Amino acid sequence: MRKQILIYDRWLHVLGGGERYVGELAAALGRTHDVTLLTHRAVDRATLERALQLDLGRVGLVTVPYRSDNRAVMAASEPFDLFVNGSHRDFFVPRARTNALVVYFPADPLSAVPPLEYPRWLRPRRLLQRVWIEDGFSPIERVQGREARWIGRTARLRAELPSRPPRARLRLVLRGSRLVEGQPTRLRITVDGRPQRDDIVLTRDRWVSRRVTLPLLGNGRQTGEVALETAATAPLGDHEREVAIAELWLESGLRLPFERWLQRGRVAHGPIAMVREPARELPRVLDAHQVLLPISEYARYWMQRLWLRDGAVLYPAAAVDEFPPLAKRPQILSVGRFFPGQHNKKHLPMIQAFKRLIDEGLRGWEYHLAGGLKAEDPGHAAYLRRLTDEARGYPIRFHVNASIRTLRELYGACRIFWHGSGFGEDPALAPELFEHFGITPVEAMAAGSVPIVFGAAGPAEVVRDGESGLHWRTLDELRAATCRVIDHPMLERRLVLGARARCRDFSRSAFESRVQELLGPLLGC
Repeated sequence: MRKQILIYDRWLHVLGGGERYVGELAAALGRTHDVTLLTHRAVDRATLERALQLDLGRVGLVTVPYRSDNRAVMAASEPFDLFVNGSHRDFFVPRARTNALVVYFPADPLSAVPPLEYPRWLRPRRLLQRVWIEDGFSPIERVQGREARWIGRTARLRAELPSRPPRARLRLVLRGSRLVEGQPTRLRITVDGRPQRDDIVLTRDRWVSRRVTLPLLGNGRQTGEVALETAATAPLGDHEREVAIAELWLESGLRLPFERWLQRGRVAHGPIAMVREPARELPRVLDAHQVLLPISEYARYWMQRLWLRDGAVLYPAAAVDEFPPLAKRPQILSVGRFFPGQHNKKHLPMIQAFKRLIDEGLRGWEYHLAGGLKAEDPGHAAYLRRLTDEARGYPIRFHVNASIRTLRELYGACRIFWHGSGFGEDPALAPELFEHFGITPVEAMAAGSVPIVFGAAGPAEVVRDGESGLHWRTLDELRAATCRVIDHPMLERRLVLGARARCRDFSRSAFESRVQELLGPLLGC
């Protein structure tokens, strides 16, 4: 009997890795059930199929208006037999008969923006403050320091401050960090719908400050919803940043009796705890799902630690049949988007490692780097320029925004594949900066290349060290592993055979079998 299934992805229009996962899930379930994809922005079916390389002819597409409280999605889920939430860090209680949650990486419910550290004698007493992030802020970037990025046209905070003694005010410190072509934009601040003074002009090169007073309640507290609204827009790309406008610091100003002893106009800031809204409701949300689906053992491990929940791993599907081996050349390949920041693909250290191999006598080999580039983003373009400057004078080739045909040719021709995500990061401090799964090593294995991957997180579980590839932790180990493969043809042949066998564990047929195993019982199949 065919069942009614609804799969939700807020970011479907981004057409990234998470959307590929959701599309594969919809295609697999659509063969035996009636499947609908739910999102908020209309996506052309032909564009979707072309970008995800999938046949979604049997899958319906539905859009509903976006609301930060997810009520429209919750209402839409009610008539379905199964609801699958495939939207990263969108947490709510669905209303379908059975529910499943895809976990790309578990959101840390305790992630917060800590206060500035002041001497004990300067810290205001009895100052308990909280600011909840409700909407508009990036769910991808980790919140660190006092700085948070927002990406929506409107960002909303719900703040709570003490009223006395004396009455504190919320101080917003703002800068436009990703304005389109660097053009200033006007920003309006409202508190519970009431405009606060004049609009602010945001620019890239200057921080501006604005204090707001929250409504006073009878319980000695101030609380209210602060909305930040702008008309600035930016092109699609780079995760979900359809609008990426500003950075924000939050402080609460509490003037002390001895402030005149300090620098004129100085304000002492009490501690602000900034928490994401799901932190309070997360246990109830997780309990509403009959199955949690982490995309790797790495995601499952951190889900157990951060959420105290277990789940059943459902690895992403890779189109392994679409990357056949070709005539091999002395080439090393890396594939990954060109962008700066902690979560980048570590192109620079790998370029430096290859340059040292050349300097130490390696001859006849080339290093190829393929990936997408958001050229309109000055930071991304500057990052690529830095890489090309670093590579100048060496046999290093860049393939920017390469077509799928070019990627197949590169995969098929390369003998060795390098992957470096996570290098230089601390998994105990920032586990989200590591690759949660790693689809590109699987594609390289299918094409008959030897993957040499950073030995942590997703790629380390995909590539079995010494069986289907090699691991590295330092650049010396990367160079040594590469030389081993180059100098020992028998080792290369054995690792290629192991890689070709291992990649079948992540094929579409393996994915579909696992989907039926995990979700079939929920559907009574």
